[in-house]
Amino acid sequence: MSEKWAAKNIPNLSGKVFTVTGANSGIGFETAKEFARKGVKNILASRNLDKAEKASVKIEKEIPDTAVEIMLFDLASLDSINSFATEFKKKYDHLDVLVNNAGIMMVPYQKTALSFL
Repeated sequence: MSEKWAAKNIPNLSGKVFTVTGANSGIGFETAKEFARKGVKNILASRNLDKAEKASVKIEKEIPDTAVEIMLFDLASLDSINSFATEFKKKYDHLDVLVNNAGIMMVPYQKTALSFL
């Protein structure tokens, strides 16, 4: 019988740039934390900067030598998406991994604002 996969199987990822959406709680938080253990530059992309800041403090407390950055990223706002992309490109010349974790369910129907178009 083969060994089951575990976070310990993630190789060293030093020098890589990762973005995890919804990284302030749940699966996104745990994903970002495990990537931090492996040396990535972590961008916690969140629509709530207070929650993202608390998450980054928890990660940095548990893994002191990690590089964590928070950036505003609200998928309900095309302006926010555009701003995130613009700011990201100013700081980084590449993105190695994007983990699209953020999600919501059972919300009333609404349309995304198109103000920047």
